[in-house]
Amino acid sequence: EERRHAIKRDIVFVMEVFNAFDHTQRRRQVARKWRFPRLLELDIQCGDLKTTLSWATPRLQMLRTGGLLTPSTMFSSVATLQFEISSLTTCENLLLFAASLLNLSDLHLSFTSGRMGSLEELHLPLSLCSSVTCLRLLLHWDDNFALTEEDNGCIAAFLCALRIPNLVRYCVSMVV
Repeated sequence: EERRHAIKRDIVFVMEVFNAFDHTQRRRQVARKWRFPRLLELDIQCGDLKTTLSWATPRLQMLRTGGLLTPSTMFSSVATLQFEISSLTTCENLLLFAASLLNLSDLHLSFTSGRMGSLEELHLPLSLCSSVTCLRLLLHWDDNFALTEEDNGCIAAFLCALRIPNLVRYCVSMVV
């Protein structure tokens, strides 16, 4: 647990440096903003990292993450989102985030852990994703992850909150 906390702290530091946060003064530098004009794909795998990115990425097409990202103009060009879902909190944040991606056409969701939570705890916002035409669901199954009735209910509630009126392709897979 201590090692995980140290790694998370290091990731936060790196992300803040890229966001022009001055750790010596504990404030954001206004003059420096990172620009990645050719960046097409971004992969941020940092679990429950909560940070706002402020990079200039006008050509970003694919975003892979499992973290909690704040909607931003940085993601306005994203067409493909690959997201790893591990909890109800992740579900709630994903619904809000996906609705902010106006050019999103491919949504790839991976449920990676059991015990999503209790249906009583579930307060999912409706998320209209009218630009999405392809939805892929991937359920990972192993000895540590077996879907219970309650998990099935949480996944079903999530899918009901995710409004995709222009869906053309739908794929569900289970990895054993």
